[in-house]
Amino acid sequence: MMQEIKEYLKTWLSHNAKILRELLIIIVRDFRIFLIKVPMNKLIPANKYRKRPEGYYYSVKDYLQKNSNSKMFRVYLAQIYQRKMPHTFDEKIHPIFLENLTFKMPDINVYELFDIRFWGHYGGSIITGDNKLIADLSPDQWELGRHKIFTKILLPKPAKLNGTTAILSTPEAENNYWHWTFDLLPRLHYLEKAGFGPDDIDHYLVNHHNYPYQLESLKYCGIPTDKIIRVDHNTHFKIARGIITDLKPDQLSVTNNECDYLRSIPYRKIDKVNLSKYIYVSRQNCKRRKVINEELLVDKLKNYGFEVIFPDQYSIADQKQIFENSEIIIGPYGASMTNLVFCKESTLIINLLTSKFIDLAIWSHASIQNQNYYYLTADQDSMDYKYARDRRADIIITNYKLKQLLAFLDD
Repeated sequence: MMQEIKEYLKTWLSHNAKILRELLIIIVRDFRIFLIKVPMNKLIPANKYRKRPEGYYYSVKDYLQKNSNSKMFRVYLAQIYQRKMPHTFDEKIHPIFLENLTFKMPDINVYELFDIRFWGHYGGSIITGDNKLIADLSPDQWELGRHKIFTKILLPKPAKLNGTTAILSTPEAENNYWHWTFDLLPRLHYLEKAGFGPDDIDHYLVNHHNYPYQLESLKYCGIPTDKIIRVDHNTHFKIARGIITDLKPDQLSVTNNECDYLRSIPYRKIDKVNLSKYIYVSRQNCKRRKVINEELLVDKLKNYGFEVIFPDQYSIADQKQIFENSEIIIGPYGASMTNLVFCKESTLIINLLTSKFIDLAIWSHASIQNQNYYYLTADQDSMDYKYARDRRADIIITNYKLKQLLAFLDD
């Protein structure tokens, strides 16, 4: 009887997951609004450094206008990028690609700020000496008006950091290889361009989970272990002198400067990895966005000399070897495709997508590096779908689409 109940609940939750997520969003949103309206700073006496901010500066530039002792260093000027048109197995290119052929990367600046506080929630929030949030340096999953920091009754007791503190922490970087690589690591490059190398920094604030790829990359970027301070929503610091860069505007904004820097990191090759030049990147160890009938696909691809890899089983040094030596890479959209940054321009990339979610990140990444990008909408032609954004959706390759792919490889 209990087993039947469990199976029923499991099925019910699966069928109603979307409704439950939407309901949870409404509950959290309204609860945040309630907490923001309660005047906590007046009701609860506390040290001024534990109170939530009273207002905000919309941008760091607004703050700089009122604080002449802080400085801005411009490291890259704004630039307009033109992405390459993707290739597809569908009848037509999906319009969402056409709408994103051009993007503008804004100026990239480094800021030297004095007497600030840092709270480690969701990549970090910057609070000024006059107890205001610097909005554009303080990301949150919600819009500014519902920022988590304005719902806090009390912030954690702050620890004091003397000397110079570099703030590397960025949203999602603690759990995601893509965001770690393209959002967090390039901040080191921008710091160095502004003249702040490891010898000039006493502390680095980093949101990480001690994952091997995180520790490995920081090591090869030349960051001493004893200077790294791990941060999360429980960390709060009072910083004498902070160095921070602009945040990336969105996930699609990948630039040549970032790719060049990431390829220049001197990962040391320990052993030569002997793999086929044709690789299939599997997500079977992941919770979502898997190819459901992958066994059938892999069985066919092996006839063409493809080998299956699980990138998270390798060090970054080995992943770099695998991807830079590859000629054809096939795989579903996901963080493992971060390693395309190591590929040659001539590399052929076939990205497996579902009509429930047409991902642009891999295309944007490959396009900037001038790689040969194709996408295959596995279940149906992508033109049939109206910008659905189900990021959790798995992929099922229809027989028709599989035949298309194999016919392409035959050619």
